[in-house]
Amino acid sequence: MTLLSDFLNDTLDASDFSHRAHVEVGFEILRRHPIQDATQIYVSHLKALVKRAGAEDKFSLRTTENAMALIATRMVGGAQDIDGFFAAHPDLLHSATFKTA
Repeated sequence: MTLLSDFLNDTLDASDFSHRAHVEVGFEILRRHPIQDATQIYVSHLKALVKRAGAEDKFSLRTTENAMALIATRMVGGAQDIDGFFAAHPDLLHSATFKTA
């Protein structure tokens, strides 16, 4: 299975969900859905993941919505795959970038 399918099937282990994986999943969902739908999908499955991990206190709707908006903004007119996306936006590999989003 892939990272995205594991996330969407609620089978991804939280220990496998690094910062890079957060951004990659957001990117892949945004490639397939309009931002509002993509954000709802992402939030729903992220909540399930943090619940399974017993880390519900780490979830922030505002941070998640802001992160999805930032990823979507950076996707406009850009790379069609995640490697190209990270090459064009290496700052997104750092979680600090999202703290100011």
